[in-house]
Amino acid sequence: RVVEGPVESAHMRVERWLTVAGFGTWLVSALPTVATIVEGRMSPGALAVWTCAFVAFGVAFGLMCQHRPGFWHRRRVRVACLAVQTCSGLIMTASSGDVFPSVTLVVVAGQLDEFPGRVAALWLIAQTVALFAVLLTIAPPVFALTGAAAFAGFEIFALTTGSLAARERGAREALAQANHQLQGRSLLLAD
Repeated sequence: RVVEGPVESAHMRVERWLTVAGFGTWLVSALPTVATIVEGRMSPGALAVWTCAFVAFGVAFGLMCQHRPGFWHRRRVRVACLAVQTCSGLIMTASSGDVFPSVTLVVVAGQLDEFPGRVAALWLIAQTVALFAVLLTIAPPVFALTGAAAFAGFEIFALTTGSLAARERGAREALAQANHQLQGRSLLLAD
């Protein structure tokens, strides 16, 4: 007899932990900026821009993490959510004048497993080039280059991890389907 409950439960626990890690990274990325705000070292305009980008990232990431059926599973909506997250991470970095909000781009990279490899790689390249351009506005060129390169390494790691998890999920689903078919054939043979 096939038991799908524990496998599905384990899968959901992994997904839940990845969601918690993504939201945790998003929240922690705000801490240096919040300190800057509390100390009164951020202009009202930059504060408004950063706050909008911070909220937009959270909403877009939240939609990506929904497991219930809904419009957020449409391909265009998911691409838009990822684009909002990328733009928000870059805007948070630029408006805060700090590299730390760039960690949100690693969260984006971890979600790119939905795309074919080439598309995901192009997304990472574009995201990293844009980060380099943003970092050039707040830091010397050497720091901007090393910062962008370091984040590119983290992003590649996150993408690879996400892709491996997606392959494992696909293999598990295929195995469950094969077991279900086998169980049906067993019942036919028993009859």
